[in-house]
Amino acid sequence: MPGSTRREQNRIAQRNFRQRKIEKARKTERELEALQTMYNALLQEHEALKAVQAAPESHPRQASGGVSDHSARHQGRSYSVVSVQSELEMQLEESVSSLPSLPSLPSLPSLPSVQSLHSEQLE
Repeated sequence: MPGSTRREQNRIAQRNFRQRKIEKARKTERELEALQTMYNALLQEHEALKAVQAAPESHPRQASGGVSDHSARHQGRSYSVVSVQSELEMQLEESVSSLPSLPSLPSLPSLPSVQSLHSEQLE
């Protein structure tokens, strides 16, 4: 800054310094928000796992879509995680088994090896 006075140079340096501090603070704030989001997701997952572990291991099935007697009686209309998961697994297996089988793909012609291509180039 050849034409600038010392006072102008100091003012510009201070402004740049403040701007860098503001940018660093914003970056830190974004990182903190991301960490808070991850923490909340982990906390919810932990609570869900605790709920699943606290539930009895086996649920007698009813005709009402896999809701156990225990779950229906103590939790009103809510479904237990275990019974919903096993019901979805059964539906997935049924869906997959009902899919038509795929035709077999024709075999690919054999490709020349790299060595044979290289020897042809040398000739």
